[in-house]
Amino acid sequence: MSKRISSAQSFFESIISRNIKGFSLIELLVVMTIVSILATIAVPQLSIYKQRAFDAVSLTDLRNFKTAMESFYADKKCYPY
Repeated sequence: MSKRISSAQSFFESIISRNIKGFSLIELLVVMTIVSILATIAVPQLSIYKQRAFDAVSLTDLRNFKTAMESFYADKKCYPY
C-alpha cells in the first residue's frame, strides 16, 4: 500500500515540478474574439431556423383545424358557432 502511495506521490510531484506554462493573454483574447465572431454569425441564422419551425407548426395546426371542421360539418351538416 505504501508503495502505491509513493508512486502516486512521485507522479504528482513530477507534474508539479515541470515548468508548465499556460496560455498568454494575447492567445486568450484571440480565441475569445474568434468565438465571438462565430457567435455573431450563428445567432441570426438560428433565429431564422426558429421562425421557419414556428411557421411549419402553425401550418400544421391550421391543417388539423381544417380537418376537424370538415369532420364536424360531415357529421352535423353545419359548422360550429
